[in-house]
Amino acid sequence: MKRRTLRPLVPNFVTMLALVSGVSAIHMAIWGRWGAAILCLLASGVFDFLDGKIARLLSVSSRFGAELDSLSDFVCFGLAPGLILYHWTMDPDLHLAALTDPALKAQAVGLHWGFVLILAACCAGRLARFNAALDEEEPPYWEHFFVGVPAPAGGFLALAPLLFALAVPQWEGAFRNMWVVRAFVLCAALAMASRVPTISFKHMHLSRSVRQYVFPAFAILIAATVAWPWRVLGGIVVLYLLAMPVTVTLFCRARAKWRNANPEAAAELDAADAAEEQVEEDGESQP
Repeated sequence: MKRRTLRPLVPNFVTMLALVSGVSAIHMAIWGRWGAAILCLLASGVFDFLDGKIARLLSVSSRFGAELDSLSDFVCFGLAPGLILYHWTMDPDLHLAALTDPALKAQAVGLHWGFVLILAACCAGRLARFNAALDEEEPPYWEHFFVGVPAPAGGFLALAPLLFALAVPQWEGAFRNMWVVRAFVLCAALAMASRVPTISFKHMHLSRSVRQYVFPAFAILIAATVAWPWRVLGGIVVLYLLAMPVTVTLFCRARAKWRNANPEAAAELDAADAAEEQVEEDGESQP
């Protein structure tokens, strides 16, 4: 009889830690503990990064784990950020008054509920597309890139106004402006749903001369995050936004280089894409 071990459950347990951290972030936001809510989401991001690494390290990757990871990502980075911002932009005094006078409801709510739904829907679509792509083989030039902004990055992009407000409290009024918050939420949602290439470190190989600086740099980053958490996290968001045009440029170069080196494979890929689009058009035209 084959002996069963708990090893396959280890990455799923880490994924569950990410999920409960995301749900705890919503709980913290309900009580107005904005810093704690952000830290809970940060913990979710760390656990989300570790579960895949652990699964590959233990050679226990499974489709169940991938689906569980996507469900966790939806709650943590598709649902929680919108709910956090919804409560953050809400005027508590007007909210209480609106319970007896519905006419005050529009003034009490800063972030319209529709934007929360848009963020959740786009994140769900992005994760569904990612899971569907697990059964498909992407061209080699996608190796170092994600298709669209990944869910964790999209969640923190949406939360950028809150991060900036925590980093620079004297400008909280400007960052809490409903139009600023709506703009960030909408941009984050569209970025997740788009096919814009974004950087991926999963298959990145560093030379030995570079690797010797990774650990000291990581240690400095952790120390700075402990000392100035909101400024560091806000700075990372800004750097990520600034890096997106550079990433698109690098992707275009990698794609052009591959197509020039593999003209036959590029022609086959174009033909397959055209056939897929034709099938979709035929399906839409049928009554």
